[in-house]
Amino acid sequence: MLTPQELRQIKFAIDQAVDKAITKALSTKDERLTVKQVADIEHVTVSAIHERCRLGKIPFHKEGKGRTCKVYFSKKEIDDYYLAREG
Repeated sequence: MLTPQELRQIKFAIDQAVDKAITKALSTKDERLTVKQVADIEHVTVSAIHERCRLGKIPFHKEGKGRTCKVYFSKKEIDDYYLAREG
């Protein structure tokens, strides 16, 4: 059986490891993906990705307004989205 002191040391070591992992994950630079890149990743057409955006089924961002508006995606958000769907 572990002593209270040993338990505190283990908890401290775990807390430090978790903090380090979170800091590393948050500091990782996110990559911007185009509609074409997401379509290629998912093995679907560009039109299918546009439709998913229109229906709000996939996370995306807009830059600009009107006809010059460009749609882009966060690689991290896309990865998280598809991982959640598989889960």
